Amino acid sequence: MALIIAYMMSNAIWSFDSASYYRVDMKRFPMYTLWLRGWEFISTNHYKEFIVIAQVILGGLAIGTIFKTLQRVIKWSWHSDYLLLIPLLLPYFPPLLTAHNLTSEGLAYPLYLWMINYFIQFIVSNKRSDLLLTLVIFLALCFTRGQFIIVGPIFAVVYALYARNKKFKKTVVALHFLLLALSPIASKIIDASYHKAVHGFFVTTPYSYVNISTLPLYVAKASDSISIPDKHAKHLFTASYNTIDSLGLTHQQATGTLEESYMVFHNNFPVICNQNFHKKARDYFEHIDNTPHYSSIPAEQTAKTLTYTLITNNWKTYLAIYWEGVKHGFTSIYILIFLLIVSIYGFIKFIKNPNKKHTFIVLSGLLLFSNALIVGLACHSIQRYLFYNYVLATLMCLLLFNPKPNENEYRT
Repeated sequence: MALIIAYMMSNAIWSFDSASYYRVDMKRFPMYTLWLRGWEFISTNHYKEFIVIAQVILGGLAIGTIFKTLQRVIKWSWHSDYLLLIPLLLPYFPPLLTAHNLTSEGLAYPLYLWMINYFIQFIVSNKRSDLLLTLVIFLALCFTRGQFIIVGPIFAVVYALYARNKKFKKTVVALHFLLLALSPIASKIIDASYHKAVHGFFVTTPYSYVNISTLPLYVAKASDSISIPDKHAKHLFTASYNTIDSLGLTHQQATGTLEESYMVFHNNFPVICNQNFHKKARDYFEHIDNTPHYSSIPAEQTAKTLTYTLITNNWKTYLAIYWEGVKHGFTSIYILIFLLIVSIYGFIKFIKNPNKKHTFIVLSGLLLFSNALIVGLACHSIQRYLFYNYVLATLMCLLLFNPKPNENEYRT
């Protein structure tokens, strides 16, 4: 107990991201901003310490909840149960220190575990209360980290395929499917409403294409400016490209293999994006219109224009570096191939016999690979964005090697 208290009371980690949440920047999703400012309102002098304690408690509750659910739903040996505790707990220790970092992961990780927990319960029970909890937590998660917006449609597809051979009313299945499939739309509407109320503009958090445009900028050529019709986008591309070119941070200047070229991008993402394009775009549009928070909107729109143009002009190089990034997220091509084979195997079995074992393998595989692909698209494949699914990769392996594949091994 003394060790737990000492762990909770250790110093909070304040970063540049923490500061942007504290400032209520428009580029940040609302949930963690409200979380951080809420604790500051409760305790001005010690809110950082209270946040660490709260994030440790939330993490412990979420881990306990999903651990008990998997124990109840899946019948396997005790050592298989406790193997899951390793990836569940890892994010709370170095290097991630999820509870101590005052960034969105401290809230997103417990929400992610709870969301999966209640969706698993919904699959098992088909109770609308479990679906409602899944949807509410999904929305809260999307307001915390936008990378998870694809989870709603994934849940919808898995549920529909699982339910097709069950004795469920078709109208009920259709309603549940639509609620899950359309949940990202509800998320975007509420997100835009928040920004309208707080920042004065009805737009979704304007920071997606700013990140997505970074890899296209890295693989671009100076001559790509000819293909950019918008004068603002052309100016910002030229200025941004010249900066990274002068620093030797373009694909054309990288030497060695594609993997080595990706690592130049990987290690310098903040320089190419945050300190270069995003800063230049914000400064440029503030000179045009200095309305508070306005510059984030045209910066995002310009990034969107550049993304499409630069990918079109350099698509072969882009895809090659993108693939290197996805591979890097799995640490080894062999791990990636193994998990992909397990996912395909599970999907084939799932189509033939959608029992709970095959359902959980497919669900885990879809969540794992969708997140890896989105992270590779949106930024760089670092642990901070990928650790959420470590437990699902472990779950897939445990289910695969479970010696009793029939439905009787599951307890409802």
